[in-house]
Amino acid sequence: MQIKSLICLALSLLISGCGISATYQSKGDYSAQNDKQYNYAILSPLSHPLAKQEMRGFLLERGYTVIPANLYKAVLENFIIHDALVFQCNAAGTAERAVIGISQKVSCSAVDYETGKPVYNGFGEHMGDFEEDDFIGATAAALNNIFPTGQVGRILTIQELATNFAQKETSPSASGSEKENESSESTGTGFFVNNKGYVATNHHVIDGCKQINIKNSLGATSSAEVIIFSEEDDLAVIKTKIKSNKFASVSAPPLQGEYVATYGFPLPGLLSTDGIYTDGRINALRGMGSNKNFLQVSVPVQHGNSGGALVNKYGELVGVIASKLNAVAVAGMTGDIPQNVNFAVKESRLTRLLDRVDVPYNSHETKNTKYLPEDLNNKIKAYSVLIHCKS
Repeated sequence: MQIKSLICLALSLLISGCGISATYQSKGDYSAQNDKQYNYAILSPLSHPLAKQEMRGFLLERGYTVIPANLYKAVLENFIIHDALVFQCNAAGTAERAVIGISQKVSCSAVDYETGKPVYNGFGEHMGDFEEDDFIGATAAALNNIFPTGQVGRILTIQELATNFAQKETSPSASGSEKENESSESTGTGFFVNNKGYVATNHHVIDGCKQINIKNSLGATSSAEVIIFSEEDDLAVIKTKIKSNKFASVSAPPLQGEYVATYGFPLPGLLSTDGIYTDGRINALRGMGSNKNFLQVSVPVQHGNSGGALVNKYGELVGVIASKLNAVAVAGMTGDIPQNVNFAVKESRLTRLLDRVDVPYNSHETKNTKYLPEDLNNKIKAYSVLIHCKS
């Protein structure tokens, strides 16, 4: 019997070269029929260290955008992802394989990031030359039946995460929103672009609104309807019944370092309901991740400033306030607290949107006058509006 085992071992070595490598089990199934398309894979730090490497490579091959385990906590606490699975793989025992060795078993699971409900369970058993090979092979076997996304897999960067963490008012975790959790009402800022009742704002300010109302600096109110929007640029144009004779004028291209200011309605009910003027500088001509359609500004903004006009010292429009960086979230990822990092959509993206629906706008000032801050405040205030959304 001993001779027979040795012969089997010798044959196995001859067949496999330097050792034994084989998968004995590979299975996986979905807990329920789910038509939802998942594009993100969040790696749980609770996974076995030897399985993490294969998890990442395997999911990248399947086209997932992978969020590494070291960013798990920051994402979990701050970010809402609608199409993500959280993956975890761990050892599930071993099995003796006659005289050729012991195979490793690995169990993997995936849950829906938003709901926490189980989506996938897989099990794999593999034996390689070393313990690392055992875990890698068994992990691959356990994940083998995961649906591919049809995309090109990649690792999500800290810059991209910070962009998503930028507080755009649509959700409390990611977006500087005036919307409260479970609230059906929210507010934002907008401004007239002509004397025909058209108002520009951010898309996220009016997104999901069943009813939109605006109030101007004179106290006049009106309902509004959405004319056009761009999710990519986070811009929207709405039409009101108010024919304002005060409206923004578009500037020449913005300049790095130039003085800018905005007027908006942050934190209504907590701060002044009459609106607030803030100013600063254009810090960079690109936004997060070097996005060329955005500006980085030092103008202080709060929940409610979104959609406000960003103007230069001549009173000309250079951008639309869009978002602020979530300092707490970024500090959790980088260990450093960013100071007053805010973003605005460039005016060229707004004029592009207005041109698509032939909405007229003033492309220059009649006088190239430099305004003192107190005068600039009055100028922007005259054409700014408080937007109230019922969703």
